[in-house]
Amino acid sequence: MDEVVPRPLVKSEISSEGQVILLKPKFRNPWLRRHLEPRMRHPYYRITLDEIGTAFWQLMDGQTDALKIAEKMEVELGEKIHPTYERLGLFLRMLKNSNFIDW
Repeated sequence: MDEVVPRPLVKSEISSEGQVILLKPKFRNPWLRRHLEPRMRHPYYRITLDEIGTAFWQLMDGQTDALKIAEKMEVELGEKIHPTYERLGLFLRMLKNSNFIDW
């Protein structure tokens, strides 16, 4: 995770329970997005993150590297996040492969 600076590629919102909800557009094609999304009731896929994912998403600012974010999360969440680096490495790969983040 060293020198990896994650930055979000999708919009997000906070649920009433305090969890982050990622909003991924249903269409990538610009023409479809421009013409179909305004007519759709739900133009986004809504992915709700758990406590650890929410903490990570809120700490990610596009400038802080993943190692520093992991250290902050370890202080905030303690034993809940152990093994920290393995869990966050897997989470980052999942987000990257799903085009939710880039670095």
